[in-house]
Amino acid sequence: MTVALLCAALAAALPAAAAMAGTPELAAVLLVEQLAFGWAWVAVLRASRPTVLLLAAAALTADGAVLGATRHDLGSIAGVIGAGLAVVIVYQLFRRRRVGVPPAPASAGDGSAAAAPASARVTAELAAALGGGTLVAFLAGLLALRAQPGAPAPGDLLVAVGLAGIGGAVLVAWLAGLLGAGSLLAGGLGLAAGTGLGAGYGGLVDELSAGSGALLAAAGALAAAVMGVLIARAGPALAASAAGGTVPAASGPQPKPSPDGTPARPARRVRERGEAGLGSPAVLVAAGGARVPPFPARSVAAVLLAAVAPLTVAAPLVYLVGRHLPG
Repeated sequence: MTVALLCAALAAALPAAAAMAGTPELAAVLLVEQLAFGWAWVAVLRASRPTVLLLAAAALTADGAVLGATRHDLGSIAGVIGAGLAVVIVYQLFRRRRVGVPPAPASAGDGSAAAAPASARVTAELAAALGGGTLVAFLAGLLALRAQPGAPAPGDLLVAVGLAGIGGAVLVAWLAGLLGAGSLLAGGLGLAAGTGLGAGYGGLVDELSAGSGALLAAAGALAAAVMGVLIARAGPALAASAAGGTVPAASGPQPKPSPDGTPARPARRVRERGEAGLGSPAVLVAAGGARVPPFPARSVAAVLLAAVAPLTVAAPLVYLVGRHLPG
């Protein structure tokens, strides 16, 4: 958890420092985070490896659309998301045609059982590509806020205040959760901490008032706190599924029942392998599966996802509030 907290702090601090340095520096840092998040997203959802390339292309296209537009507004990525939807659908159709459909089984029962995993795989691929592509494109909102002219305050300051709210909310919410606070209480404490950081930041600079800083930071803190509550609520269900379910084998025949009719011993449970428990970011990938990378990669993916996910959700909200702050 210490590593996760450090990664969450760096995920917010590095773009803030890069925004103060300049737009190209911020674009470089955000691209790294977009690529890292895309890889982690695909690893957690157990999607195919080419999906990582699709998410990388979405990140590059979204950043290029924002920087290449005349006004550098976030609306430039609408076409990117629409085109990404078409590309994902075409890719899935091509992939199904290339892989081919297996011969129909003899019995109807076997046919329904064989069709279910194929349908689940297609759903997972679509969720990974569409959801991940949208989230990595959302991170370009920070770049749009930094580069867009005519803002009520300098763009670098607006981005830094918004990221201060996001980072403060994530760190306080996680620390409160470690101390035993409930998910709603931890989220509320994170929201209050992020708003307070924004108010203090805005009060220290001449270009921004304390009220405007609090409003901007609260926008990012709210989105980050909601994401934290969602992860906390999903964690127990995923952990229970991982502890009580089996890990499917990558290949090979399935175990057969014994002659006396007793079901075969299920596959080794996740808990027996000593994997991360409840409350850890690694719980996001604890369910395992044939397409999950090896355990070290799963741990890294879980930490990256938990660290960068609040930024992806909060970035468009920070952009919208930052563009409409009172002058």
